[in-house]
Amino acid sequence: MTLLFSKIFFPIHAIGLRWARARFESHPDAGSAVRLSRALLRIGKVNEAYSAIATGRREFPESPAVNKVYESIRARYAKDLLSSAMRSLKHDKRLENFVRAADLLRTLGEFEKALAILGQVAPAHPNNWRIEFAIAQTFFNRFRALHHPADLTESLKHLRLARDHNPDNLKVLFFLALTCAHARLYREAGRFIDLLLKRAPGDAKALALKTQIKQAAAGPQVRGDVSRLSAFQTSIAQPASGTSETHVELAQRIVEKAAEIPETLGAFVFDGKGGSIAKIVRVSDVFDFSVGDAVIHGMVKSCRADADRIGIGALESCVLTGDGWQVLLRSMDELSVLAFLEGPASCKPLETAIEQLALHTL
Repeated sequence: MTLLFSKIFFPIHAIGLRWARARFESHPDAGSAVRLSRALLRIGKVNEAYSAIATGRREFPESPAVNKVYESIRARYAKDLLSSAMRSLKHDKRLENFVRAADLLRTLGEFEKALAILGQVAPAHPNNWRIEFAIAQTFFNRFRALHHPADLTESLKHLRLARDHNPDNLKVLFFLALTCAHARLYREAGRFIDLLLKRAPGDAKALALKTQIKQAAAGPQVRGDVSRLSAFQTSIAQPASGTSETHVELAQRIVEKAAEIPETLGAFVFDGKGGSIAKIVRVSDVFDFSVGDAVIHGMVKSCRADADRIGIGALESCVLTGDGWQVLLRSMDELSVLAFLEGPASCKPLETAIEQLALHTL
């Protein structure tokens, strides 16, 4: 039966692939890159699908849709490559095969297995920068996934060892800058990115990271847990005429509380006229906050209008969920809060905190 359906649908998918390829060639944008990679995936061309979406990601690095599909196809591609790499490792014990297998395991989130493989080969290759770099990347990815500060510390330790053994490697310098920035060591991060740019002045990723480091180091901060807030770009706007001091104070406290939750990528507080009172934004490949506050507030207006349209009255709370993200909308007393979170974590802790702050402030 499966074979029968494959024979029926393959010509349809082939036609879809031709259309998607032609569309990408004539209108190369983020949407056409996504459609082409998905069309290739439907007919089992995982390698070509990965190549297509990787090209799309290089051309459109800020597109949430491209990044989402890229991560999905990369995981599938990595599984295929990992099977081959593990077979090769059984009879070929060269260092590059161990590092390759560990990189693929790290890509798939198998951090313990990746570290175990690197631990097997490390004693035979002391002072090898590639092993230290692979270990550092594994700890960094585990930090991004689990938010344990100890993993960030381990990543920095192994990155510094990698640089001791290969001081001019551009990848090592970039990851040193990136990891220092996550650890809020902005001066050190800036020093590493400057060293990289001396060797590669036109490196687009390095230039973008330098800008992000400067913004994070120099951006204004609100009261609260400074060590946590420093990971965000923060903003306290000039409130609109008629906005009470109580509302401004509550808005500031809400973004402070949102910053304490590890999964938070952004939080916005709007007044009754749609003006932004306070916000925090962390650089992310999940949401594109560069669209502007007006577009983001449009989500609030749309949800409220839909609630009115179907006759359920004023909307107080709403949670939107997707693949690896959640959005919380909470309205109260002329204020609206829109929070964006990554991962499968529940929005409930933040929503409870907002309710308690409102109870004690309003």
